[in-house]
Amino acid sequence: MILSFTAIDASAQLRNFFYQQEELENALDILSAIASQGDTLLNACIIDEKSRLELPVEAFDGQQFSDSIKQLEKQWQTVLSESTRTTEENDTWYVELTRQRVKLYEDRLDQLTKTINQLEVLYQHTEDYMFNERLRTNLINRYSSLLAQYGHYRTLAQAGQKQALERLSLLECC
Repeated sequence: MILSFTAIDASAQLRNFFYQQEELENALDILSAIASQGDTLLNACIIDEKSRLELPVEAFDGQQFSDSIKQLEKQWQTVLSESTRTTEENDTWYVELTRQRVKLYEDRLDQLTKTINQLEVLYQHTEDYMFNERLRTNLINRYSSLLAQYGHYRTLAQAGQKQALERLSLLECC
């Protein structure tokens, strides 16, 4: 990466600089060192391959960045290396969660089946006992629409239950 910046030095001369750097924290430390010497940074950027990152020159007040960045990197390394759960705990948690999901699908399917059965009874009752033709047609159309809608919901729930059962069998076998 290339560090590019413009500064006004102590003798009020405008200077352009380009430095080849491998690490970002070193480039930031160079800018801080220049600011600590009393030079005024006008602009600064990092150029890396095909990208350009403008740096806020007001952030460079003479304090080094490298120590803070390395400390932050160590903290992240520690956090990333620690596992919050063991593999066995994760497996148990996923199995239990998937069992709950299967149970939810079973309950949903029971509810949908009861609703569909009730709608079928209402549909048949309307067909057999409703003599007002206009009202009868409206109700039959409404019940037909609801039966189709709830039938679709049941199909979706069955597919979800099948998927959850397949996942559960995979989790439990291994």
